[in-house]
Amino acid sequence: MWWLSAGFLMRDGQPVMTVTLMGGDMQAQGHAQLLVNAIDLGANVQAAADMARFRHSQVPNVLSLESSIYETEVARISGRMGRRSGGDRPRLRPSESRDASGLNSIPQQYDP
Repeated sequence: MWWLSAGFLMRDGQPVMTVTLMGGDMQAQGHAQLLVNAIDLGANVQAAADMARFRHSQVPNVLSLESSIYETEVARISGRMGRRSGGDRPRLRPSESRDASGLNSIPQQYDP
């Protein structure tokens, strides 16, 4: 069974957009990644939704990376994880299709 968890973005007390995402524990991760892509990186909504994503599953401690991230960043990420002290290192794996992201629905209000 799937539940949608909606995020709601406001600017100056006015609604800007709502973001929904399917994917269980990916929902909060996906909302944060989408908003970082749009707000911090300046991507439009479509580009923000299309950007490669990652997903951390606490049990069994696996970091899934969409293929474009996995191919370019796995060596750098692995090197950083090797320097961590204490705790278990997450296993890195490429995600299957877009299982690292779920599915977005992003109604957005445009300024006239």
